[in-house]
Amino acid sequence: MLRSLRQKARRLRLWLTALNDTERGIVNASLTLETHSLGGRLKNILHMLARKLKENLKANYFRQLEEKGAEMIRSTVVFLYGDSRRAQELLRDTWLLRYSGTRFENAARLGFAAATS
Repeated sequence: MLRSLRQKARRLRLWLTALNDTERGIVNASLTLETHSLGGRLKNILHMLARKLKENLKANYFRQLEEKGAEMIRSTVVFLYGDSRRAQELLRDTWLLRYSGTRFENAARLGFAAATS
């Protein structure tokens, strides 16, 4: 699990920012050891680091979805509501932005939209 989190963090360019040097060193060193030979204290530290890394990955993923969603719906919302208060509310609605970003990602995966990232 820790190895896949590290790979995902590297792929999303979060590895250097999510954990400090010491934490990255602990993760890298622990991946060379067998899991069953780790002490209880080290296991707790690794679980804490894995949780921290997961939270950073999750936050980054949602932020990307919200950015894509805002890109996708901005012109439609401005067309329908102009520069009104309702338009501003919709463009700040995180659930709407995440939903729109997810729709865009799925369409891009299926080949219906060109990915712009």
